[in-house]
Amino acid sequence: MKGEGKYIGKGHLIIVNVPSYAETTELLKELDHSPDFKDIPRVLVAAHLPNQDKEIPHFLSKKIDAFIMGLPSALETLQRANASEAKACVLTSSASDPAMDDTNTLTAGLIEKNWSQVTTVMTCSRAETLGNLSTFGIDGGISTTDLQMGLLVQELEDPGLYKVYSELSTNSGGNQIYISQSSVGSWEGHDKEFSFGGLKIATLQLDLPVEILGIQRQAGENPILNPENKMILVPTDHIVYMARKRFDWKKNNGPILRQIYKES
Repeated sequence: MKGEGKYIGKGHLIIVNVPSYAETTELLKELDHSPDFKDIPRVLVAAHLPNQDKEIPHFLSKKIDAFIMGLPSALETLQRANASEAKACVLTSSASDPAMDDTNTLTAGLIEKNWSQVTTVMTCSRAETLGNLSTFGIDGGISTTDLQMGLLVQELEDPGLYKVYSELSTNSGGNQIYISQSSVGSWEGHDKEFSFGGLKIATLQLDLPVEILGIQRQAGENPILNPENKMILVPTDHIVYMARKRFDWKKNNGPILRQIYKES
């Protein structure tokens, strides 16, 4: 794959940049285990490749559906990647090139301005970049530096904690953290208030395969982890929880509601 031409498929995932072949391969491996993204076509977009390569190596090309060579922050490049029909875009950065944060922010902001329905998530080598994402309408991001340093200190305080994080952060098995929409707290035809503690008790009594950790009041806001049990749930709440796979909260509203009423 030399990166010429354009992609005409729909519902694909755009991956921006190749910081290193090892990092990109690891990302693709995680995507292989993601229920939401494992079967979605992947389009790689980059202005240049490691080692000044002119085309994607075979071991990587067999894991993607298309490669677009070009400046990601150029509208013409994004159009060649058919960004208007993409499902999502993940932008990766490099610690050795902090300026990549700025280019990624520009690229993601351009996508949000033209095709706001596309979910945009990026990694940031500079922690301060995270504070700018909401300004451009970018859906999410992580600071690799903050994550590494925070984990290092926590491992120092509680050796073995990294193994817990490892399980939660991989899609290959074990438990993961999810944030799911839920209509708990806003069931039609019921005017009773529902508390966070009441929801936790109901899930325990029903033996549901989830461990509730907290809530997120609005998309993009910081989650409220381990809130007071008396906190009242509202219609906009998303549930933050740990589980082996994504739980269908809306499908299980009926049993949860009946259990809460039984205990009240």
